Amino acid sequence: MNIGTKTDKLNMDFEMLAKLRKGDTEAFNYVYTCFKTPITRYLESIVHSLELSQDIYQELLLQIWKNHESIDPNRNFKYYLYLSAKNMAIDVLRKRKSAVEVDLEDDIKDNSHVEDNLHANDTWNIIANTVKNMPPQRRKIFISSRIHNIPNEKIAEQLNIKKNAVEKHLSFALKDIRTVLKSQS
Repeated sequence: MNIGTKTDKLNMDFEMLAKLRKGDTEAFNYVYTCFKTPITRYLESIVHSLELSQDIYQELLLQIWKNHESIDPNRNFKYYLYLSAKNMAIDVLRKRKSAVEVDLEDDIKDNSHVEDNLHANDTWNIIANTVKNMPPQRRKIFISSRIHNIPNEKIAEQLNIKKNAVEKHLSFALKDIRTVLKSQS
């Protein structure tokens, strides 16, 4: 079929979705190929990682395939895909945020050279809470630099920001910690 007009494209999309509903692998491949680039880009704008956006897209299409019998070719499939992609991305970010908080607490407790400098358990809790309450970007930079020992240049590259911005975030993070520790003593 020559896709010359918008009507032709809509008819083809309707036909492909009807075939997909019946479990046609050619139709699935069409949907996969047709939406891969735009949805992966959309996901990347949410999660800020090409690799993670590709993983989410794979999971999304796996769910589409598992539930292909419930596809309604009369409904706006593109809207459904984008909405599902967005919801999956938000779920992934929520899980990652929780994991980072748990990792931070574990890393701070396991880091013996820091532990030697801190004499009370209360100090640990103060630092952990201070880091936990930092703005997300500052917290991420602080954990990457001070807990995971990632060089500032690498952090800047990963976050697509300048090295000076990383250094400023670290400076503010350390200032936050010092201020809270001074107020607690």
